Amino acid sequence: MEKEKGKKKLPVGAGIVIIVLIFLMFMGLGFGAGTGIGDGDGEGDTKEIKTAEAAVIENSVDAEEKIENYLKVTVSESDYFFDNEKLQLDELIGKLAENEEAAVVEITDDHATKNAYDDLLDELKKNNIEYVEK
Repeated sequence: MEKEKGKKKLPVGAGIVIIVLIFLMFMGLGFGAGTGIGDGDGEGDTKEIKTAEAAVIENSVDAEEKIENYLKVTVSESDYFFDNEKLQLDELIGKLAENEEAAVVEITDDHATKNAYDDLLDELKKNNIEYVEK
């Protein structure tokens, strides 16, 4: 028995894979031709999804507005700067407390001394002024 030249036999492994795929296609286990039954009008409530999406968008807008409302304070060595003005700690706290907007103080450490930085944090906490450290 001589093999004919030009015809190649399919490897046994490939034949088994093809048979398994055909079987799965007929059993409907995800390898089908995409001809499912139904019109896609499921019973799900899209109102809940839209409400959740709106809540996420609203929260992200609030976060962006809050970020824009930062009152920027820089502590440089033992000095405090706010609005490009050098202030004493009590003056700074007064200006931050009188600010009408419920904004957040953003503190930048520019080679601040530990005492000056800690004193600022203590005063902000005492006066219930919200802050973030940059």
